Amino acid sequence: MRAGGAGGYVEARRCRAARGAADAVRPRRRPAARCRAARGAADAVCAGWRPSTRCGAADAGAHRDRPRRTRRGSALLALLLLVATPLSAQSAVGERATPITVLDLDQKPVRLDARAAGRPLLIEFWATWCEVCEALMPGVRAAHARYGTRVDFVGVNVTINESRSRVRRWVERERPPYRTLYDESGLAVRTFGAPVTSYVVIIDATGVIRYTGVGEDQDLMKILGEVVP
Repeated sequence: MRAGGAGGYVEARRCRAARGAADAVRPRRRPAARCRAARGAADAVCAGWRPSTRCGAADAGAHRDRPRRTRRGSALLALLLLVATPLSAQSAVGERATPITVLDLDQKPVRLDARAAGRPLLIEFWATWCEVCEALMPGVRAAHARYGTRVDFVGVNVTINESRSRVRRWVERERPPYRTLYDESGLAVRTFGAPVTSYVVIIDATGVIRYTGVGEDQDLMKILGEVVP
């Protein structure tokens, strides 16, 4: 954690927010209480919440707890973003995307500007701990296999509870089909109003946002088929 100055202040707020989020979803609390706590961070996090019964066997427990862990990570991200820095509204379909520059894992600047590049751009906001992102990955790979020569694929790591080295190890092991950016300043998250991990933004070659969505069931192949000429 950085000490002193505005940077240290923001890091301290993030630390407190993380602890608060963790307390809000501890298993010893009732599911309804966890849901209320998560909803306080972001209303969308609790969409479709269903309380789970206490697990029996370890394998069954791992399976049943998966949605809870996913929502726990989403709640943590939403809470951290809301506490640490004000978010812009989520990117609206039909609006022109704001060009920005974000650093990659080697701290080299990458310009996110579909209009200047003359190619559509797909951006996914993700984290190594995001299970929804993991479930979405086969769809991302399939979309890249079909459209990778005509669409730029970018994965923006949200850098919450992450380190550059940890993200690099994950990328080397998993070899995702996108260029990985490390959004340490939060610029991309703020610019596109990313509410949770697994958030995808698709921008056409004229720089207009054509799609935004979250979750593992996003049909990226279909959407890109409507965007790619």
